[in-house]
Amino acid sequence: ELASSDALGKRNYYTDECLRGAVGAASAAAGARLDFLQVHSYAHKGKFNPTSPFLHSEADFRVSAPLLIGEFVLGQKAEGRTAEQLYGWAHSHAFAGAWGWTAVSQPTLFAGMASLQGYANVSAVTLTHATPPPPDTCSDCSDVPSNTRYTCEQQVRWGKCGEPWMQGFCCRSCHGCSSQCESRRSLLAREQEPAASTYGQPDWSHTAYRDYVMQTLEEHRRRTRL
Repeated sequence: ELASSDALGKRNYYTDECLRGAVGAASAAAGARLDFLQVHSYAHKGKFNPTSPFLHSEADFRVSAPLLIGEFVLGQKAEGRTAEQLYGWAHSHAFAGAWGWTAVSQPTLFAGMASLQGYANVSAVTLTHATPPPPDTCSDCSDVPSNTRYTCEQQVRWGKCGEPWMQGFCCRSCHGCSSQCESRRSLLAREQEPAASTYGQPDWSHTAYRDYVMQTLEEHRRRTRL
């Protein structure tokens, strides 16, 4: 509530003009803009700030984009208001929406969402979430790093997930447990299984050894061309 409006003694740091100045001439010329704005609101020492959206209408903020109440909770940090009161306020005071915290842990705000169905201008209320949270569909997903030096978390942080050599690795962290990644992981695992060698012949199925040989041959060809 402190940085999304020039009204109520505050300053809007998210204007379209600020965005266009930050994104460069091409994007600015294309009309870069924010589709909506949001404000959070938590009571301090049991009281909302004077600039809280729960003490004002959407029009009081004087913004050009749709304005949502982006985060709020029940209890002392909401002046003791109920979920029904909070959602009812957001709706009746023309805010574009309200995203209460939280959807799965207690206490939820589902009762407030459901209460909107009683308003004449609300045609439907759909609540697709439920408690307890839905089961983890990635429980059997592999998260094997591409080498022993760096973890999947580091590869994500460094933006390396899209590199060709990351195919089949860090399936959970990088690739959302996609079936393509898991299939590639299974293939790599089979390739890396040592095969039985006879008469001292090299184990060509071992990926690391094969790569070493191919690299050596390529280096030899390069030097020959020189």
